Amino acid sequence: MEGNENQGKNKKGLIFKVIIIFALCFIILLPSGLYISRNKIKNLITEKLVKTISKKTGRKISYSKITYSFKSFEIYDLEISEKNSDKLFAKSKRLMVSMDLINILLNKKELEIDEMDFEDGEINIIKKINWNFQDIIDLLPEDKRPINERYFVDTLYFKNFNFLIKKENTEVLLKNSDLIINHRNKSENFEIAMKSENYLSFTDSNIFFNLDIDSKINFSDKLNRIDTEKLEISDFSYNQFKFENGEMKFNIDFSDKKIEYNLNLKKFEGIKNTQAFKEIESSYKKLASKEINFKEPFDFDLDIKSDKNLFNLKIESENFKIKSNIEREKNTHKFEFETEGVSIKSDSELKKPVIKSNLSEMINSLIKKVIISYEDFIINFFK
Repeated sequence: MEGNENQGKNKKGLIFKVIIIFALCFIILLPSGLYISRNKIKNLITEKLVKTISKKTGRKISYSKITYSFKSFEIYDLEISEKNSDKLFAKSKRLMVSMDLINILLNKKELEIDEMDFEDGEINIIKKINWNFQDIIDLLPEDKRPINERYFVDTLYFKNFNFLIKKENTEVLLKNSDLIINHRNKSENFEIAMKSENYLSFTDSNIFFNLDIDSKINFSDKLNRIDTEKLEISDFSYNQFKFENGEMKFNIDFSDKKIEYNLNLKKFEGIKNTQAFKEIESSYKKLASKEINFKEPFDFDLDIKSDKNLFNLKIESENFKIKSNIEREKNTHKFEFETEGVSIKSDSELKKPVIKSNLSEMINSLIKKVIISYEDFIINFFK
């Protein structure tokens, strides 16, 4: 009996040891097995997802690596082509998307992204017949809600990005840009900050400047209001016009059609090279036997206030002063220009300026055309 009991104990001990060994092996091998399985599953899901998106959009999509968790995912060396083309539409060295996926799935919430970061890349927005992103817009489900309710990214950040916008003979390049857009879910307020080097090319002109802006935009089903906390422009160049630094502040209320705008420029130059100035100076020289004492570069301040009825402009510098007051309801325009030795005034109906100056009739005729063009621009722009 004792022998049978001992044999039973030995069998149980052996079975227990085998179980322990298998358990240890399982514990040791489980992490690596899970890692391999997880990566295989992840790669399969990722490849399937990318192929589906690529097929749906007709765009080639490539990347070097994707990492993700329940809270975020990152894509490296992302490149997206234009539709049915090898031309590059967008690329990013690194894209990070952060969102509470579990909360969205469990609570059946609408998609809401906490943060999207794009680093070191470019986006090329080009219009030939249609814009090269129109096909993506067409794939989105119809949603008639205001934009602020459809927009679902709390923080959108582009770091060291180039944005190219091209249409016919117009090309805009925002180079080495840092752009950040903050927006609380369904809020009408968007906070936008941007630093960039800007190049604008038109048919016969080029503009270059650096920009640093902080602004707030109120947007629902339409653009309601724009307020700038800071807008700095430096190293500006447009044909013969240049200035070193400019500070700008403006508040625009689109509902009430109210505008308040202030611009301060440092070391502005280029006016003396314009044809209008040369003709005015030539006429003045005949009258006074000397040239106009006009210094360049110079600093100046510009103020604009406008509402549904009134438009007031005032420019002051060491060289000249300009005042312009337009009343739409009365259809009148009072204009004054003063510089050393030159005085130009007009107080009359819109598009019918009566010029009073100490210049020749030929120059007065030129000034009349300039004032009418200016009035047309103001009336159309501030409708």
